[in-house]
Amino acid sequence: MRATFHGNVQLVELLLALTVDLNAATPKGETALSIAVKRNHYRVAELLIDAGADVGFVSKTGLRVIEYGILPGFYEITQLIYKRLSREQK
Repeated sequence: MRATFHGNVQLVELLLALTVDLNAATPKGETALSIAVKRNHYRVAELLIDAGADVGFVSKTGLRVIEYGILPGFYEITQLIYKRLSREQK
């Protein structure tokens, strides 16, 4: 979570090489992917999605991962998430 918060691509790559739970949530109900999207760390989000992070995840506050990009106007990262959503999730 801390690596995604800071946008540390090298550390995220290292952690992804290990066995990690990509969809583990913080007490606030955020995943590493939602944090990366909220902080507009495009490359980190891309790495997490490629590794299998759930793009359809919904936080405890009811926000979907894509909404973390839409609300602040991060359109590039929002497009990345949108392209990976299944038809049912759109």
